[in-house]
Amino acid sequence: MSLEFNHIPVMSEEIDRILTPYKSGLYVDCTFGGGGITKKILSKKNTKVLSLDRDNFVEPFSKVISKQYNKRFEFINDKFSNLQNILSERNFQKTPVAIIFDLGLSSFQIDNPEGGFSYRQDGLLKMTMGKNNISAHDIVNKLDQKNLKNIFNLFGEDKDSGLIAKLIVQKRQDKQITSTQELVEIILKAKRYKNNKYNKVDSCAKIFQSIRMIVNKELTELYEGLIFGIKNLSIDGKIIVITFHSLEDKLVKKVFDFFSNKKKGTSRYLPENNQNENFNILNIVSRKPVVASEKEEYDAEFEIIGVEEGKGKLAGKVGKLVFNGFDSAVNGSHEYLEELWLNRDSLIGKKATIKYFNLTPDGIPRFLKVVAIRDYE
Repeated sequence: MSLEFNHIPVMSEEIDRILTPYKSGLYVDCTFGGGGITKKILSKKNTKVLSLDRDNFVEPFSKVISKQYNKRFEFINDKFSNLQNILSERNFQKTPVAIIFDLGLSSFQIDNPEGGFSYRQDGLLKMTMGKNNISAHDIVNKLDQKNLKNIFNLFGEDKDSGLIAKLIVQKRQDKQITSTQELVEIILKAKRYKNNKYNKVDSCAKIFQSIRMIVNKELTELYEGLIFGIKNLSIDGKIIVITFHSLEDKLVKKVFDFFSNKKKGTSRYLPENNQNENFNILNIVSRKPVVASEKEEYDAEFEIIGVEEGKGKLAGKVGKLVFNGFDSAVNGSHEYLEELWLNRDSLIGKKATIKYFNLTPDGIPRFLKVVAIRDYE
């Protein structure tokens, strides 16, 4: 797990641009995480922020912000499906001028092997974001083959869902599947059996994503949060949702279209359209989604446990540094990489700062690069 954490919120510049000019009043950050969006809003005059997060791991971050902004900030450890009750209980004088949902995983959830979210690190099968009734262990070890296949197919869109489900059921006849790496081995075994060309990141990410979505009821949470958010939004208020994969994106568009002046299509997942009730609440600002203008970045620090020599032009130089569960290329000149290789024994046990680029659809950092090694001269 990262010892030091510096989180740059996803699409923070885009959110800032949408909210500008900032109105005075209440803002609701439904996914507090490291508090990046909350702090940005609180830096503006006459703003108040109510922040929610179901993961109690983030409470220390909230306490730091609370000391700085005192009466202008409140943190609630709860799910955003409870947004209606939270707003009602606090009896705010005015309704929110903006509500923000930043979906997906935070990098400190991914970095922490105890959470069981990452296929890169070994840990217990949990994947619980907080306030859960079940865990990934329950899904993998208790559901039958048919239900597992349906979950992997619907929420992971994996073409080998049936074989992966079959191998899971076979494996647990011998013993329960308890760790992330046991699950990774089953997934990759299925891919090799099919003799497919596959990418380990994509293969594992899809299955892990599908299990995580069921464990945390992510689409149900999102649906209820959106409905309650829209109904409690002030006139001329703004609702912003950052999605990371197509299932979230489709749901958000359906809900937004239903509550806008766009021609309504029928859907069994949306409220009944009572013709006596006005559902034209929202004005869709843009039909095209806003995308990140540049690469999102995450910095985290890990302990070096191994050093690999490069190949080809990098022979006699450091090719990769090895960490617990993954390895990474090193950013630097050929001279620097050669110097690192000559001093490779001294690197073991040192801390290296890793910069993550480009999150995968389920929020997992795909591209890694070492940008600094602590105490190395």
